[in-house]
Amino acid sequence: NGFATGQRPLPGAIIVYGRARGTYGHVAYIDAVFPDGSFALVDSNICGWECVRTRLTSLDKEMGVLGFVYWRYE
Repeated sequence: NGFATGQRPLPGAIIVYGRARGTYGHVAYIDAVFPDGSFALVDSNICGWECVRTRLTSLDKEMGVLGFVYWRYE
């Protein structure tokens, strides 16, 4: 049946981007979500080969978000 999906960032979820973030899209891990709606995400290779970064952002700052995969919430 697959994993649950939705439009809300939750800790441990995977954010999924469409082609606005690269030829094949992009994914990142949601490390934390804060009361103001901002969240910390961790991703790799978007900033260079084998580069891992953590950054604070919010949905209104992100472009090309298709949704979230809630693999931890099965």
